[in-house]
Amino acid sequence: GGTYQGDETSCDPNPCAPPPPPEGACCLTDGSCVIGTADECTAQGGTYQGDETSCDPNPCAPPPPPEGACCLTDGSCLIGTADECTAQGGTYQGDETSCDPNPCPQPQSEGCGHGYWKNHSEEWEQTGFAPEDLVGTIFLIPDPLSELADDTLDDALRYPGGSRVIGAARILLRHATAALLNAGHPDVNYPVSVSEIIAAVNAALASDDRKTIQSCKHEVDLHNSCGCPLN
Repeated sequence: GGTYQGDETSCDPNPCAPPPPPEGACCLTDGSCVIGTADECTAQGGTYQGDETSCDPNPCAPPPPPEGACCLTDGSCLIGTADECTAQGGTYQGDETSCDPNPCPQPQSEGCGHGYWKNHSEEWEQTGFAPEDLVGTIFLIPDPLSELADDTLDDALRYPGGSRVIGAARILLRHATAALLNAGHPDVNYPVSVSEIIAAVNAALASDDRKTIQSCKHEVDLHNSCGCPLN
């Protein structure tokens, strides 16, 4: 089965061409299969399956499904496949899309005023708070304002104002109670958490300064005026 090189020719030096390198199946990143050498496979970014291996049947694993940005209903973004996004109730933004920057529309902030909560006690059940809860068990009431500690949250929603520090504190607690109920209700997209509300109110009350307390009240009232989805 050889090739004769002619009479009186010599094997020293060897005149024979080296055999071609062995070939086998090469799995490419798209899941397709081609036949080639190990070096050719590597040059294409493939995975060589071994000498004399075949592409029939195709030994290559299919590529993973493409991923992209998925916008969830709370405005957050995560990376996943289209099917994973749909399973979470999200909106797929397309293959190879990114969450940086966040492409997802942010939900509109919502908040109900103290008047709503004063007149709709049936909605309190879903908030984690009850009308009979005491102000002093939720907020840190400083000694100069200690007479407010034993009032209920229902009392707080009905607080009048006043010109002294305690008057400003009552108004703040009136709006802060509404804020707690907004933050605790699952159907209200309130922009501030319960813990953040409590921390801000505690800091304002501890200042014993009417202007500081009023400033906190204005901020809380602004959130409570975003529009009530429970009406």
